[in-house]
This record gives sequence, C-alpha cells and structure tokens, in this order.
Amino acid sequence: MTTEELKEYLTSQSVVFEEYEIEHGTQLRCDSGEIFNSYKTGRVVCQGAKTAIAEEIKAMQVKKPFKAASSTVVMAQPRQVPQRKPKDVLLSTAGTPSPGINLSSA
Repeated sequence: MTTEELKEYLTSQSVVFEEYEIEHGTQLRCDSGEIFNSYKTGRVVCQGAKTAIAEEIKAMQVKKPFKAASSTVVMAQPRQVPQRKPKDVLLSTAGTPSPGINLSSA
C-alpha cells in the first residue's frame, strides 16, 4: 500500500490526520489516536490506538513471500600455505640448540 493509497482510504473513512515526513517514508497521525508509518517500500506500520481503522489497514497489507538471494552454493577452497624451511641451529656448550649455523652442513 502506497502513502497515497493510505491517505485516500483514511479520507474516504472521514479520518482527520496530520502528515509528517519520516526517514524513508511518511507518518500519518490521526485525531483518533492511530499512527501509520508508510514507507517507500510499500510497507505500512500501524501504531498508537488499536481501533477498527487500524485493524482494517493491517488487513489490507499484502504480505510478500520471502525470496532467497540465490540458491547457488559455492564451497570455499583451502588456501595453499607455502612450506617453511627449518631454521639453522647451533649447539651451545650446554648441548641445547641455539640459532646460528646448520650442523648438518659442517
């Protein structure tokens, strides 16, 4: 339901309302306490007093079925990690390795 359709319906039902601009749409505040936020997407959100008019507007909403973005599934491929070379080590006098010279080449 567009904002214009909502305004036409409220006017046809002799409902007095004020119109305000809101983010992404229009708000209609009725003298009888109903508040309708009409968005550019066509959605209308009913707030305020729970009256017969509010229930009629809710019933007029067309529910659109959820549509998935895509049915294609892409599996991630594992990334190839380069092999690291072992670090050169030097045996200290205590017999523990320490960085420095590769003993296999000595």
